[in-house]
Amino acid sequence: MSLRLLALPGLALLAGSLAMPTAAARAGEADVAKLVEQLRDKNAMTQRRAAEALGELGPAAKPAVALLVELLKTDFEPVRTAATQALGKLGAEAVPALLAALKTKHDFAQPAALEALGRVGRPAVAALLELLKAGDPAYRAQACMALGEIGSGADAAVQDLMEIFQKDQDVPVRNATLVALGRIGPAARAAVPLALQALKHPETRSAAVQAVRGFGPLAKDAVPALLGPLAKADGACFDAIGAIGPEARLAAPVLIKLLDNQIRYIEA
Repeated sequence: MSLRLLALPGLALLAGSLAMPTAAARAGEADVAKLVEQLRDKNAMTQRRAAEALGELGPAAKPAVALLVELLKTDFEPVRTAATQALGKLGAEAVPALLAALKTKHDFAQPAALEALGRVGRPAVAALLELLKAGDPAYRAQACMALGEIGSGADAAVQDLMEIFQKDQDVPVRNATLVALGRIGPAARAAVPLALQALKHPETRSAAVQAVRGFGPLAKDAVPALLGPLAKADGACFDAIGAIGPEARLAAPVLIKLLDNQIRYIEA
């Protein structure tokens, strides 16, 4: 018998496996359908368990996206958390629905959608960059915050965020860009000079301090500007100085004086 004939049964099996869904795939589809129904259950714990299970299925749970997004509005925190985490694991499949949730201005849905987009990570960046162009400043600020949640995975957004900070007239949006750049961290090192300049202006100083904390040692030149607020025991400045690390040694005398004052207060 020729090798060609021996190979034919194997080829037939391969062709069959490509043409028809596997038993595992069919079982997976059935599981998703069952879990989607459980999301509609009035029992909160049933909803929570279903959301957690869907999250474990990842992108295969795409049919559940709409219901999971709806659960972001619930006031029962365990269900909301489970839905948020599940949507984050769905990846790019969940991005359009999460962007829509950001625009609802719902007290629970907005922050949950932000967290979920952060969990989605890099696949959400392109859509968020589009949202940065929105006419409504609130949406631009939300997009900045979501990019900040993604962190270093949003490095492709650095130039856009810097440009918005320089050109946008809306102060909350400008502050949101600074915070986002800081959360992106060392990948946004090109924005360090912007943060240093922002420290000089009262309306952007708080956000700039948060950015400095994210940049860490890269923002060592910010130390002199932090000494004044530090002397007043500004907690955010403590965090920023700590993130800069040994490069912030210039702040040591101020910290020692604060510690000494605290000891005297305790002893009094």
